Amino acid sequence: MEKINLTCQGCNNHCPLEVTVEKGRVIKVEGNCCHRGIVSANTQIEQRMKKPDAGAFTGEKRIYCTGCGNRCDMKVTMEDGLVKSLKGDGCRRGIISARKQLEGVR
Repeated sequence: MEKINLTCQGCNNHCPLEVTVEKGRVIKVEGNCCHRGIVSANTQIEQRMKKPDAGAFTGEKRIYCTGCGNRCDMKVTMEDGLVKSLKGDGCRRGIISARKQLEGVR
């Protein structure tokens, strides 16, 4: 089993999701505020299975959060093009901002 962090695209809340995946299938979705998180997670996992990105960035990056007016200075650790950890975010919008900026999530 693998845990993947995603941003829900089901509504305007953009909840951070923690998705448990086994053999390419979504087993469990946590962090969603509504039922749309499960649909969004299934769609995003299906898209990822179709397009593996072997040359994706792994390492650390420093970015400024654009989630609110505070512009927190964040240190982001990435693995294979995905945000794995985040330091310096002042609110929940930090992870959403980092994913939008670095993972290309819209």
